[in-house]
Amino acid sequence: ADTRSDREAMYSRLFQRAPVLVPENRRSVKSFWDYANQGPINVTYDERAILLNGERVLFLSGSMHPLRSTKETWERALDDAVHHGLNMVTIYVFWAAHQPFP
Repeated sequence: ADTRSDREAMYSRLFQRAPVLVPENRRSVKSFWDYANQGPINVTYDERAILLNGERVLFLSGSMHPLRSTKETWERALDDAVHHGLNMVTIYVFWAAHQPFP
């Protein structure tokens, strides 16, 4: 029988924390870092695209299923998403985990 502590020990051996190094010269697709700490973001849209601060933005998205991993791996997974060029992440929320039954 696989216990939670066995799985956590396995994940700690598999996933080592590392700093996220997002290349600054990636100009083909805007990322979170292009807007971070720049003040408010004005979000609008036209007939073709979503605009952030007046510029059309291409979203490159991935998805994350928090219940299919451990909390200890979430930060690393999101860091990896940014490192590999994603600028949007869809996170599935299982409502039954947040709203208790009466």
